[in-house]
Amino acid sequence: MALSTTPPKDYIQDPRFNHTIELPPSSFTAEGRSGPFKVTYADYGYRNITHPEEERVFLFFGPLMGSRLFHIAKDELAKQHKIRIIHPDRPGVGGTDPLDDSQSRMRLWREVIMALLRQLNIPCVAGIGCHSGGTISAVDMLVHHPEILDPGRAVLSIGAPWILPKHSGVTGLSLVQNLPTFLIGQTDKFARLINGYVGPAVGKTVGFSAGILRGPGPRIMAQSSAIRTTDDEPNGDNSASSSFEEKLWPHVIDRIYGEGVRGIGHDAVMFMQKGKDMESGWSDWGDYDTGLKRLVSAWRGKRRRLRVDVFYAEDDALVGPGGGTEKEKGKGPRWFDGCWEEACKLITHGGGGEVELVGVEIDYKATTVRGADHDSIWDIKWGVAEQVFKTIAEEDVEI
Repeated sequence: MALSTTPPKDYIQDPRFNHTIELPPSSFTAEGRSGPFKVTYADYGYRNITHPEEERVFLFFGPLMGSRLFHIAKDELAKQHKIRIIHPDRPGVGGTDPLDDSQSRMRLWREVIMALLRQLNIPCVAGIGCHSGGTISAVDMLVHHPEILDPGRAVLSIGAPWILPKHSGVTGLSLVQNLPTFLIGQTDKFARLINGYVGPAVGKTVGFSAGILRGPGPRIMAQSSAIRTTDDEPNGDNSASSSFEEKLWPHVIDRIYGEGVRGIGHDAVMFMQKGKDMESGWSDWGDYDTGLKRLVSAWRGKRRRLRVDVFYAEDDALVGPGGGTEKEKGKGPRWFDGCWEEACKLITHGGGGEVELVGVEIDYKATTVRGADHDSIWDIKWGVAEQVFKTIAEEDVEI
């Protein structure tokens, strides 16, 4: 489907972006689910039915209001690098069934993802990507299922990781943290109000933006610059895709609200670790300072390298700025880097706005993306998606 000739309203109807599957009760071993579970997901990019081993599968965990439609404009870019993208709607978003029980929510979501991959005959993936709150799901998946990553390729790509305000020191989010749980749980209703009344007044291209209600997607920026890790211009050949992504965004937003966003209230409560069920933190590992140690421990002895690339936004009002230099980096990103360093006990290299950790089994690199904000970090114009696809497409690396 050619981007330049397909109207956005027609492009979004492509069947590849609108798959539905019902997982049987037998897919689940965890308590809290006795019936079938419906998942809506997108499956696009490069396909090779004859030789599926040539497909490099990239599993994506979205942020708050995480929709399968967020990155469909990257279809052609993914094909260029033989990347197949699997992107499910988060629980309670789009057509995916909700998971209202916060105590079993993350455990059941792991099982949903593993069951979905089995149904698609995907034994493992070459890369896992995530954005903001999706980082929690990605870490949780690798803590419990490190085998999900391919023996020859193993890449974790994190864009604007969600960091609790107690670590980032962001004033606005600290205030949200102190709101009653029931109020944070109404996030979906606030989002509908903003999208229905405020959005039309300021233009649909900006979606909505109000603290934790921000939705990811293209933004009109004052400047467009490449990520810091390359000397070339990674977005130069993708201007058409980038422009199309901008035009597509309002149609994506309309579709998301038309299908349903009930689940973002539950996600907001979980992301902020609110309520009695979240007193011990996320899943069975708490927070990144302990969870990443579990992840590294689970990875030991795999006889393969795990490459971790973190992309911070230069201007991030939710977790703190990535900054142009290490000194300019916000408290949140510095804390997140420190969690990886402590977990791996690695040597720090690099200068400027980059942090590079090289260990026995894990390579970690953090990069600041000039011009990007928390919501737009994965936009085509910033070059992050292209660099991630290129990384996954690299030759196999073994220890």
